[in-house]
Amino acid sequence: MLFQRRSQLPRSVADFEDKVEIIGGDIGTWIHVVEAVKSRDIDCIYHCAALLSKECEEDPAKGFRVNVIGTMNVLEAARILGVKDVIYVSSGAT
Repeated sequence: MLFQRRSQLPRSVADFEDKVEIIGGDIGTWIHVVEAVKSRDIDCIYHCAALLSKECEEDPAKGFRVNVIGTMNVLEAARILGVKDVIYVSSGAT
């Protein structure tokens, strides 16, 4: 399963379209995250959602919502729903 804002894969990875279920949602919205995890048998989450420096400088509130609140939503959903592993992928802007 791929949880992302867009309902379709980018063209650059279109060959994966038949191999992955895409769930549209906003990582900064608790109910989107918890419902995506709860509705499937998830045992590991690879958390890659982030806004980089330029976007955060242009809209600090959005950066906080995606980077901080989004990460908290992923970790809390994993904790509450018993997801075994969460792997956080850091960005080059860290």
